[in-house]
Amino acid sequence: MKTGIPVFVCLAWLILFMPAGTAQSRIAPIDPDSAWDRVMQEVVVTATRTLRRKSDAAVLSTILDRRSIASLPVCALSDALSFQSGLRVEVNCQTCQYSQLRMNGLAGGYSQILINGRPLFSGLMSLYGLEQIPAEWIERIEVVRGGGSSLYGTAPIGGTVNVITRVPDRNALTLHAQHQRIGGASDEFRAGALATLVDRSRKAGVSLVYDHRRREMWDAQGDGFSEMPSLRSDMLSTGGWWKPSDRLSFDWSFTGMAEHRYGGDMQALVAERAAQAEERDHRTWMGTISGQWSARDERTRLQAYAGWQRLGRRHFTGVMPGDPLEQLAYLQSPPFGGSRSVTWQSGLQLDRRLHREGRGSHWLSTGFEYLQEQVDDSIPAYAYIVDQRVRDLGVFVQSDWDPLPRLTLLTGVRADLHNRLPGRMPISPRISLMLRVGSAGRLRLSYGQGFRAPQAFDADLHTAFAGGGVSRAFLAPGLRPERGRSLSLSYDADHATERRIFGYTIDVFHTRLLDVFNTMNIGRDAVGEVFEKRNGSGATVFGLNAEFRVNLNRRFQWEIGVTAQRSLLDEALVPAPGLAAEPRTLRTPECYGFSRIDLSPAGRWKLGISQVFTGSMRVLHLAGGEGNTEDRVINAPAFLEHHLRLSRTDKIVRDRLQLESFIGVRNVTDARQRDFDRGPHRDSNFVYGPGTPRTFFLGIRCRWM
Repeated sequence: MKTGIPVFVCLAWLILFMPAGTAQSRIAPIDPDSAWDRVMQEVVVTATRTLRRKSDAAVLSTILDRRSIASLPVCALSDALSFQSGLRVEVNCQTCQYSQLRMNGLAGGYSQILINGRPLFSGLMSLYGLEQIPAEWIERIEVVRGGGSSLYGTAPIGGTVNVITRVPDRNALTLHAQHQRIGGASDEFRAGALATLVDRSRKAGVSLVYDHRRREMWDAQGDGFSEMPSLRSDMLSTGGWWKPSDRLSFDWSFTGMAEHRYGGDMQALVAERAAQAEERDHRTWMGTISGQWSARDERTRLQAYAGWQRLGRRHFTGVMPGDPLEQLAYLQSPPFGGSRSVTWQSGLQLDRRLHREGRGSHWLSTGFEYLQEQVDDSIPAYAYIVDQRVRDLGVFVQSDWDPLPRLTLLTGVRADLHNRLPGRMPISPRISLMLRVGSAGRLRLSYGQGFRAPQAFDADLHTAFAGGGVSRAFLAPGLRPERGRSLSLSYDADHATERRIFGYTIDVFHTRLLDVFNTMNIGRDAVGEVFEKRNGSGATVFGLNAEFRVNLNRRFQWEIGVTAQRSLLDEALVPAPGLAAEPRTLRTPECYGFSRIDLSPAGRWKLGISQVFTGSMRVLHLAGGEGNTEDRVINAPAFLEHHLRLSRTDKIVRDRLQLESFIGVRNVTDARQRDFDRGPHRDSNFVYGPGTPRTFFLGIRCRWM
C-alpha cells in the first residue's frame, strides 16, 4: 500500500495540538558568539573514558554532533556514519540489505559500537541494528579510530564508535515527519516525536522518544525480486537523569524496538511460498543504568554501571525447489528459524587525581568490566545451529597525565579472562601521547593491541543465497584467537579568529593482524554453499586519513575527508574453488571518503550539499543467477553519490515554536550497481554499490519550547 501524509496536514495537526509550555521553564541553548568556542571547547569521553576537551585528548577523536546530523540527508545511524573519516558503511545482501561498518579498512568484527559507552551491540544485533537507530535519537557520535580505544573491550582493533543519545536539557517537544520516493517506484514514510522535561531546580530530567518507519520494496531491474526489502519498524525509548546532590548523579535508559523486513519474491503472499525470500521479525530491548559520585575535594570519582540487551528474531531464508516432489517436502518443513541474543554488561571505575606539586593534571583510573553474551541461532531444515556463550572479565588501569604544559601522556593496560580462551589471560596495552606544536597544532602518536576470540561475529550469522541454495558460515575446529597491533601517527591544527576557523588533520595508520580470520568457500553440500572461518598467517592494513575543514562565521561550513589504504594478505587466498588466489582482502576499496557543505547565507534558509565516494574494489560473484554460469572475481566500479537538502526554519508563536520544512534528493545522479544478479537463484552477497537509488524526500520538523 502506498504511504505518505501531505505536509500541510502534518503542519496543521502540529500547530493545533501542540501543548503549551511556560516561558519561565525554558533553558536557553548554549550558542557562543565565536566559532572557536563552539569547535575547540567540545568535550569528548570516548577516547579516555573520562571527560576531556577534544583538543586536549591524547587520542584523536572525531565528532558528528546533533546540528551536523540534522543538516544531512540521513534517517538512521547507518546513514550518518558515512560522513566520518576512515568509516565506510556497506550493504552486504541484495535480499535483506544488512549493513556492516568498516573502519580503517577493517571489517565490522574489528570495530566496536557503543550505546552511551556500553557495548550492547551483539553480533546478532549488528546485522540490522545500524539501520534501526533513528537519527533523531542521537545527540552526537564520537569516533576513535585504531587500537587506542582498546580499554573498551577485546575486539576494537579497527576502532570504536560511541553513539550518545539525546539528553534532556530543557522543556521541549519535537515532532517530525518525512516522506521519501525511492527510485521513482517505492514510498517510505517516517514520523516520530521527542519530548524532554527538566524540573525547575535542574535536579532531574526525563525524555521520551518515538520513531515509526514504513517502507515498500524496491526492484532495481524489473525481475520481480527486490533489491531493497520492505520495512515496518517502531522504536520507543525513555531515559533520564537525577542529581540528588552536587556530588551524586544517576542516569538511565530503556529502549524497545520492533522491526519486520521482507525481501525477495515480490509477488508472494507468504514467505514459504515465495520463489526466493528472506523474512525477519525482530524484537529488541535495551536498558542501561549508571551512577556517578565525586568527593568533596573533587579529586576522587567513582562510577558504577550496568547494561542489558535482548534480541529475539524469527526468520525465514529459503528458495523454492523446482522439482514437484522436492517442493512438497519443502512446504511440509519450510526453513523457518529462530534467534536469540542476550547481553549483560556491568562495571565499576574509580578515578583519582594525583597531586603533584608544580606538575600538570594527572588522573589515574582503574576498574573492571564483565560482559556476558549468549547467542542462539538455528534453522532446523538446514541443520544449521549456532550456540555461542561468551563471558569476559576485563580489568583495566589507565594513567592520563600532563607531565609538561605541552605534553599529554595516556597509558593503559587491560587484562581479560575470556571463556573461549581457557588457560590464557591476554594483555592489551595502549599508549598515546600528544605534543602541542605552536599555538594551534597537535601531534599525536598512539599504539594499541587487541584480540578477537574464536567466535561468530555479525557476518558469520548471516545466511545468504548463492548457487541456487543457501550459503552458511561455520567455525573451523581448533580456531585460534586473532591478534592485532595498531599504530597511528596524526597531526591536526585549527587556526581560528573570532569568526573563522580553518583546520586539517593528517592521520597515518598501520595495523598488523596475526592468525587472521579468513572465511573460505570450501564447496557445496545438499543445502548450498559452505564457508568456513579459518586462521591465516597474517595481514597488514595501512593507509592515510586526511581531513580538511572550514567554518566562515557559520554561514559557510565545509568538511572533507579522504581515506587511502591497502589491505594485504601474507598469503594469497583462493576465494572459491577453481579461482585464482587473491593477495588483497576482497570488498575493500583502496580509496573512499566524503564531503559536506552547509550554506546559510540568508538566515532562515540552509542548503546542505554532501557527497560520499567509494573507490573500485575486488568482489566475489558466485554462479547461479540468470546468465551467470561460473564463479568469478570482478573489479567493481567506483561510485560518487551526491546529496542535496534545502531547508527553511521559521520561529512563530513568540519564538516558542520553531518550524523547519525541508526538501531534497539523495543520490542525485542515481549512482548504483547495474549488474545485480537476477532471478531466484541469485548470489545475494554480490552487492557493492550504494544502498539507496535516487530518492526524493520532503518533511517537516516542529519544536515547541
